[in-house]
Amino acid sequence: MPLPDRSPSTLRLRVSALAVLAAAMGALGVALALGVLGGAAQVPHGAAWWAALGAAGVAALASGALAWRWTLPLARLRQAALGQMAGAGWSLAAQPALPADLADVAQALLQSRQSRDRHRDELQAVLDHANVGLALTRDARIDIVNRQFCADLGYQREQVVGQSPRLVYASDAAYDAFARVALPALHQHGLVDTEVQLARRDGSIFWARMMGRAVVPGDRSAGFIWVMSDITRERDQRTRLQWAASHDRLTGLLNRAAFEAQLDEACRHAAQAPFCLLYIDLDRFKHVNDTGGHAAGDALLRGLVAELLARLRKSDTLARLGGDEFAVLLPGCPIPQAQALAERLRRGVEAHRLGWDGHQFEVGASIGLVAATGLHASAEDLLRQADAACYRAKQGGRNQVALSAGDAG
Repeated sequence: MPLPDRSPSTLRLRVSALAVLAAAMGALGVALALGVLGGAAQVPHGAAWWAALGAAGVAALASGALAWRWTLPLARLRQAALGQMAGAGWSLAAQPALPADLADVAQALLQSRQSRDRHRDELQAVLDHANVGLALTRDARIDIVNRQFCADLGYQREQVVGQSPRLVYASDAAYDAFARVALPALHQHGLVDTEVQLARRDGSIFWARMMGRAVVPGDRSAGFIWVMSDITRERDQRTRLQWAASHDRLTGLLNRAAFEAQLDEACRHAAQAPFCLLYIDLDRFKHVNDTGGHAAGDALLRGLVAELLARLRKSDTLARLGGDEFAVLLPGCPIPQAQALAERLRRGVEAHRLGWDGHQFEVGASIGLVAATGLHASAEDLLRQADAACYRAKQGGRNQVALSAGDAG
């Protein structure tokens, strides 16, 4: 005996046939009522109306009973589908008996739900084995996260899923700033790779590398896959290396290379924003090293740097060029004001004392000054002229301020 055809297309046809038959029975009831009313002219008026109403009632009851009989399983099927989609613990076995065809549809829904849940569980297991944070966002909500993502942020999975991605940012401004970078990149290139500060559940801030890619390129509704890794240590190390490359370890000032780069930039705009440059060479510093040793010399340098910084403006830049030589960039400072500032620095150095192993050390400062008005080609050229002015100060008796030859005239 051949098995009944219960393919999805056949089931749809059978359900449709049931609906059509129910509608036909309703129409038959109406037609019967109209037919009875049409014969009302042949019988007394009151009897005709009573006969019509009786026929209509019988037809309505018959069609209603059939509709109830055929649509009750559909209502049960609807309940089954809603139960499956809601995941409310609905079971097919616990329901009243359904006609065979509709039971097959319900069973298919159940299997589809179970298959979807199984695939999602398998995906979750794979994601949880990754040692970086992974998340899927869809419709501006976090849909899936892995174990590492939750661990890095200090949340439980259920506290994250369904929330806005704003949850992991320190502020609305931080979230908006990231969106301004990420969304155009995702739209234009289909991916984004950037560094951003995120906030843990306890409020602590950390640096993360965020890499995002559209699940379906060009279709934002399909969502985005994000890879998140905590790079706080790497970023701190990178910052320290960058700082060490541009600063003097002993004094914390800019080193020669970094200062020359800043000076080159200032020279390019000197015609519109003139400035002055000081070149400082300490007098008698060699005696400190020879007598007290390099430890005494280092201590004296750190003390003198504090004296110099205390007398400079916030806009000024002090750098250690090497050994006992320093330079100061004075933006927006005309020569008379620069001379007065240089003299104040010289007096501060002269007044500083270092007590060391029974000795009192003191030094002086010879300072060369040059004004930059757009005529100097480079930082190297300007430093050379300032150094020449400093040499003139030493030749003139040390511990004094001297202008460059061009500015002295």
